[in-house]
Amino acid sequence: MFSKNIFKKSLACLIALLTVSGILSIAVSPARAQQSIGIEGLKQPLHSMFSSIDQSRTISLAQGSSEFQSQVRGHMIQFHSISLTWSSSRSLTGDSLTLDAVNVVFSYREANGGFKDVVTTLDSSLTKIVNVKTQESFIANPVPNCLSPPPVPAQKGPSPQNYCDPPPPPPPCTPGNTTYGNWAGYTLKSTCNGINFVYEAQSAWTIPAVAEPWTTACQWYHCDLSIWPGLTNFAGGSNYIAQLGSQSGVYCGLGACGYYYSLWYEFYPDNSAPCVITPDADVNPGDQINADVWNEIETGGSSNNWDFLISDTPPSGGTSHGCFIIMNKNYPLPQEGQFIAERPDYTNLNYYARLPTFSSFTMTAVMNQRYAGQTITGYTAYNNKWYTAISMSNCDQNGCHPNLTPSAINGASTFTINYVSSTAT
Repeated sequence: MFSKNIFKKSLACLIALLTVSGILSIAVSPARAQQSIGIEGLKQPLHSMFSSIDQSRTISLAQGSSEFQSQVRGHMIQFHSISLTWSSSRSLTGDSLTLDAVNVVFSYREANGGFKDVVTTLDSSLTKIVNVKTQESFIANPVPNCLSPPPVPAQKGPSPQNYCDPPPPPPPCTPGNTTYGNWAGYTLKSTCNGINFVYEAQSAWTIPAVAEPWTTACQWYHCDLSIWPGLTNFAGGSNYIAQLGSQSGVYCGLGACGYYYSLWYEFYPDNSAPCVITPDADVNPGDQINADVWNEIETGGSSNNWDFLISDTPPSGGTSHGCFIIMNKNYPLPQEGQFIAERPDYTNLNYYARLPTFSSFTMTAVMNQRYAGQTITGYTAYNNKWYTAISMSNCDQNGCHPNLTPSAINGASTFTINYVSSTAT
């Protein structure tokens, strides 16, 4: 996961903090497309915009920048992704979709094992480099490997039915409940018997405001909450996770605290990348987020193409902004949808973020929304016991302490992430 526009002032300035501010100042040439009402109608025009980009030329433009060369000098860089920054009317209706910028992301690993992203932003006509920024990256980790269940054996082909000695009926579906130190929320399936693929995970929530949980908790230490839907084919996500979401964070130094709110995307085990938002559209607490990730086989495309779409809509007035990304990854098809609140992993600092304090918030959960006849709502999965509920708990010398707990998923396919405490995080 990624914290957008983090910067830390030096000790010489007698303050160290992280803050989020505008990255870009962009003069755009609009590219508009007709769409139906709602974010669902943005998917096809954004896909067409992305597909029309000459990616080789775009990458070459980014690499040819003297500023890019300066910022990557001495590092072994690797191409990460290309993303589109877009804006639309608040209601996401009509012909208001506008391409604002194209972002090329390269990553490199630091000596301490952490990642940095070098993000080159080009104008929408791909004729001018607007900005080159090196930013801190961290990881939306799977649950710890020691707690992950063993792999599911490969399924055998169907056997001829034995009418004289039929097999016993399958056992009733049994829901799961587990506790991890860095996750809370739900993992949902589309059945409990056999394999039934989950091609898409979509969720909506309001970005929570965060604060320091106790005095000095965030002193020279990240206190972060990341919220995301994701897809994986393996319980806990240790194989891969295609995911995107929001981050709310606090970082303090010498009596002052900085607060940062951002959007990000990631295809674990790769590191995260920022969803770049224009300066007049900062990500803020109270914004409504809609995040959707899907495998293109859902709509008849390649199973190696994974699409990421996230939108940020302010609570009152203004314009909606967001990012769209297509990543090519050859992984097994996903079988689980994940809807998670997490303490992210700062790999360069060798620690998980502490859990900040915040008000409990709700998430929605829908799977396979674009797959006709195969849509599974969160309530359907919950009602049929096709789920594992995950609580966050951490331990210290005084015992183990609950941190976050998910409520039941209601008929509107909404559940609450209940904040309990930040103890032992």
